[in-house]
Amino acid sequence: MWTHIISLRREDAARLGYDSAAQWMALLRSKRAMLCKHMKIDSANLRWYAAFHNESYHPHVHLMVYSAKDREGYLTKQSIEAMRSELAHDIFRQDFANIYEKQTQSHADLKLQSAEVIRKWLNEIKVGTFQSPEIEMTMLELSKRLQHTGGKKVYGYLKRDVKDLVDHIIDELGKDSRVSALYQEWGLWQKEIILTYKQQTEELPPLSKQPKLKSIRNMVIAEALKLGSHHILFEEEETGLEAADDWTEQEPERIEKMTEEEDTDSEHVEEEIRRASFYLDKKGTSGSNWWTDGYKQARNYLYGSDSVLQDFEKAYQRFLQEAEQGNGFAMQDLGRMLADGLGRDIDMTLAQECYRKALEAFHTEEMSVKGRQKPYLQYRIGKMYASGLGTEQNNEQAAYWFSQAAEANHKYAQYSLAGLYRRGRGVEQNDIRAFSLYRSSANQGNPYASLELAKMYRDGLGTKQDPKLAERRFQDAYSGFVILEEKSHDDKLQYRIGQMLHTGTGTEADDKRAAEYWEKSAKLGNTNAQYALGKL
Repeated sequence: MWTHIISLRREDAARLGYDSAAQWMALLRSKRAMLCKHMKIDSANLRWYAAFHNESYHPHVHLMVYSAKDREGYLTKQSIEAMRSELAHDIFRQDFANIYEKQTQSHADLKLQSAEVIRKWLNEIKVGTFQSPEIEMTMLELSKRLQHTGGKKVYGYLKRDVKDLVDHIIDELGKDSRVSALYQEWGLWQKEIILTYKQQTEELPPLSKQPKLKSIRNMVIAEALKLGSHHILFEEEETGLEAADDWTEQEPERIEKMTEEEDTDSEHVEEEIRRASFYLDKKGTSGSNWWTDGYKQARNYLYGSDSVLQDFEKAYQRFLQEAEQGNGFAMQDLGRMLADGLGRDIDMTLAQECYRKALEAFHTEEMSVKGRQKPYLQYRIGKMYASGLGTEQNNEQAAYWFSQAAEANHKYAQYSLAGLYRRGRGVEQNDIRAFSLYRSSANQGNPYASLELAKMYRDGLGTKQDPKLAERRFQDAYSGFVILEEKSHDDKLQYRIGQMLHTGTGTEADDKRAAEYWEKSAKLGNTNAQYALGKL
């Protein structure tokens, strides 16, 4: 038999109506299920009696509970705590309404601020200005693990080691001053609630151990999944100058992995793609002749230039004409326009068909050509395997093709292969090898490689820590990005340069100039730049 005493202060009992036996009886009768649950007694066997004492200072009831069945039922400290909490929430329902409203707002503010900090981290990871290698590696590892996790991707369903990665990120998140302040504010409201049924409260646990804030854990998981879907490994979006015989033209790659499939009812577009695909089934022209005047003009329309206004419709028609002549590059660009909805309705099925034909053309051409064109095509093939364009995503195949091109000193292949070694994708993780490849690429003027090299010097990864060399490489990266942006007017480069100016990475901190770059990027629809500008 268990005995409980439920007691209130006189002023609370009078104010809330608990100064009469009838009110207590109604309360306790409504709590039959609670007693069964927390005292582990079957409802058919539950027995209870209560007596009300209207004491002057503390009106209270004595409650006696037992089971009609021998040896049934038991009670733990946690169950006592749970019953006190439930009774307090019922008795003080009206008082709690105001507290709950304020606590709910604190929770919403905390979640919003946490999401803002996480997104800021992700943006800095993308542009290479993030200052914590430990958090960066944890975020990337969590993203990688989530990509290979089946079932629901919510905290409660994850394996313990993946939960540990989430907890570590949340603990680092809790060190942010704004997040910490909002968590403390939430904790004050929680403390006020607890003090209605306890004489003292425990210290606020770390954010990752707070069971009442599970939504923040799942928010971190959702953001980590976004990190994986954007293929940060291949973030360079090459806008450099490729020198491959007569291919000495600007080469913006801008390839992103497709994340969804949509269908279109446009028979006209479908017929155009079939027509272009038919021509790629033929032998086609030589890859060394793919960089034609018509193809250059199509790319000018696609990206815009100082002398040509951006025009997606004209770009699409010119790419079609080039594809009809067997131009593999044009077919790949058609795939990109269909995948990203550039002047067309998004159609992932047709986009993948374009990519598949382009990949076939690249493979055919790679076997037949020699000289500078060969490593360039090998690099292109590696990119398509890495991003799953026209084929299943395959890091092992990507590593093979990048290695072929890297041996011929192709700077972008070296950069991409270094990324695979850095993160252990398709190859065994090896920071020393990654450092060597990044250095070879950077020494050929690839600013993206300079940025990664700077971070490795800064953090002592694959080499000894060297702040001076890190700063020099950061400066190389910044200067290189500025030169590339002048030639490409690419919104992602504009955002990246603005971020480096804002954080003073590789250059003097200058928010005025950062705003100028972000403004240009924002006008081109870059959501990261729009957000950064609004924050500024």
